[in-house]
Amino acid sequence: MTFPLHSIQFTRKRRFERPREGMSAPALANRRSAGIAGGGLRLRGARSQGFSLVEVVLAIGIVAFAAAPMFAFLPLGLTTFRQSAETSVGSQIVEQIINDAQQTDFSTLLTSGTSMYFDDQGNKLTSAVGSVYTAQVTVSPQTDLPNSLAVVSSNLATVSVRLATNPGQAPLTGPNAVPSTVYSALIARNL
Repeated sequence: MTFPLHSIQFTRKRRFERPREGMSAPALANRRSAGIAGGGLRLRGARSQGFSLVEVVLAIGIVAFAAAPMFAFLPLGLTTFRQSAETSVGSQIVEQIINDAQQTDFSTLLTSGTSMYFDDQGNKLTSAVGSVYTAQVTVSPQTDLPNSLAVVSSNLATVSVRLATNPGQAPLTGPNAVPSTVYSALIARNL
């Protein structure tokens, strides 16, 4: 039995294989490139499509070596983020207190001076329960005019706000005081 030359397919080892009945030569070539021989077995010379264990271990080692310095900076980044969030909420609280003082009648403002409590979002609370920030407001009724020597005005008051991150309700002044920041604003009497 003779076969035409175009029906014989050669592999790497120059072993020839005849197409099966009903299978074209290109279909046989496709099966061979996929690593499937006539009976569904892999060809001996076919290279597998995967990574070796050594390649995987080396890749993991390189990634771990590159990622280690990033994890060293993680605590510093978290601390900076927490401090910036506290500063942002604290400035919103002080702005709210000073805006309320500017809207208050001047005679009422002079008699006020209290402690206020706020949650972690800067919302005012009615009591110290659940508070994160404590603001202590004091009002100095007679204030020196700015850029003047000993000239006191009764139409000007200084509102000082001592703000602390104080979830434990420790005192804001004295020997056991928590760290706090003092903000001041001048409030004028509307004539």
